[in-house]
Amino acid sequence: MNKKRVILLSIIGCSIIICLALIIVKPYVIKSFKDEEALKKSSEEIKEELKENLKGEVKPSLSEGNVVLGLNILYSGEGMNIINDDTLIISNGGTYDISGSLNNGQIIIDTHDDVVLNFQNISINNDMLSPLSIKKEDSNVTINLYGVNNLISNSDDTISTNGNITFKEEGTLNIINEKGNGIKAKNVIFEKGNYTFKVNKSIIDTDTLLTLNDGILIGLSNENLGTIDSNSNNDSIIFNLPNMLVKDDTLTLMDVTDNLITEITLDKDYKIFTYSSSSLLTNSFKLKKNIATNNESIIINENEIFEIKEKINVF
Repeated sequence: MNKKRVILLSIIGCSIIICLALIIVKPYVIKSFKDEEALKKSSEEIKEELKENLKGEVKPSLSEGNVVLGLNILYSGEGMNIINDDTLIISNGGTYDISGSLNNGQIIIDTHDDVVLNFQNISINNDMLSPLSIKKEDSNVTINLYGVNNLISNSDDTISTNGNITFKEEGTLNIINEKGNGIKAKNVIFEKGNYTFKVNKSIIDTDTLLTLNDGILIGLSNENLGTIDSNSNNDSIIFNLPNMLVKDDTLTLMDVTDNLITEITLDKDYKIFTYSSSSLLTNSFKLKKNIATNNESIIINENEIFEIKEKINVF
């Protein structure tokens, strides 16, 4: 009888020990299973996120900034740096409002992302470097013009880029370069605006095409304009007049009834006069020069009427 009691007590004791062990271990086992499931779920979620990201190009974050040019460049927003108090570097895509004046300064765009510059009565001059330099190849930059804007330089190119540049809005841009080109770019598109170029070489030097869809372009140069896209909306006239465009003389373009089209004073000797507008086609023109030395006016094409018949007309 005692032996049976001992066996029974042993069984009861073992059962109690097993139950206690299960009570202690169970939470850890459950937690372990839960952690494993959580890790598995997390891993699956990460895989799905990677798949989503690989479906298309991840869009860069776009910045917005405001810049006031001056002795000390002031700015607010992201994606910009200032070097030596005279150079603004834009390194993020986005839209930037720019105003003020900069002497021997420069704006550098150093990003593959699309950039929009809102020029608001800016003036930048630089004897040695391009006032606007766009570094990345095949980049896309849009310039919206508000008010009167001036870029003056003696560098190779006043605006320099290996990418594409588009001009919009109704403002004015004056570009002066006594040694080099006005704009050097892969593609240049003019959608709106008023432009005056006085440059030693080419007004616009493009690798492919120059598109003139709207606005008025007036240019004085010594080398030919870039190749104009024949699908441009504008009509253009290019006058090759070596030895006729003399410093301080005034050049006047009129229609045959003497209505003024445009007038420009020469700051130096030039060979080529260019005028482009969306309202030239089927008209005829006269070109008059007022000689500064004796205040005499002559009609350059006195025995010939410049008749516009094509989108691009060279005389």
